[in-house]
Amino acid sequence: MMKVLVVDDEPYARAYIKHTLQKSPYVRTIVEAAKLKEAQQLLATNQFDLVCLDIEVGSDIGFALLEPLDAVDFDVIFISAFSKYAVQAFRYSGLDYILKPFEEDQLLNAVKTAAQRRKDNQTRQKQMELFFDLLRNTENKKICLSTIDGMEFVPVADIYYCAAQGAYTEFFLKGQRKILVSKNLKEYEQLLDNQVFMRVQNSYVINLREVKKYVKQDGGFVIMNNGKEISVSNKKKDDFILRMTRIN
Repeated sequence: MMKVLVVDDEPYARAYIKHTLQKSPYVRTIVEAAKLKEAQQLLATNQFDLVCLDIEVGSDIGFALLEPLDAVDFDVIFISAFSKYAVQAFRYSGLDYILKPFEEDQLLNAVKTAAQRRKDNQTRQKQMELFFDLLRNTENKKICLSTIDGMEFVPVADIYYCAAQGAYTEFFLKGQRKILVSKNLKEYEQLLDNQVFMRVQNSYVINLREVKKYVKQDGGFVIMNNGKEISVSNKKKDDFILRMTRIN
């Protein structure tokens, strides 16, 4: 059972979140904060298992609650309407976020996930570090990949290509590594930077920076830097050639 802190400056939003949390079998206690300073004081004097954090708390940015902390020893569910870039940062890092307005089931499912992984402090800390790195737009981005064993944090530059495996996606990485991830290829087609990654046919999204050669014969195919040959569909050829002229 979890002790939860709800941080949101809107009374109606706090009431809705609290009402929803009360339906969760994983929640024991709910504490509310309407201001960031109030939330900071509560975190300094209490031990919480989960924080439901609005991105905009009055004139403050919710991230400011977490960034100064040496370690985040509680789970966080971000709740707000935020920029496309922030959404990408959440998805890359694997952190839970919910866009307003949301259905009760969305929050309840996020709470369930938090309850099931609450003891994995090391993974949580890595996710937070990755998230803030992405917000600062640092180089050498990483992506959090969910596997059957847990989560792996992989440099995006290490990805040669992603291949569809039914409802799963297999990542082929430098060092002859492979990771099977429990999301479909379309998820990563949308997530990975479309200036660098491209879906060249139904089953493959490739890293354009890792293309060694393009061969026009046999319908057209690429040879990746790891030696893999991948066909390029007819409808993708012109776009592929154009993108390759722009890649840096």
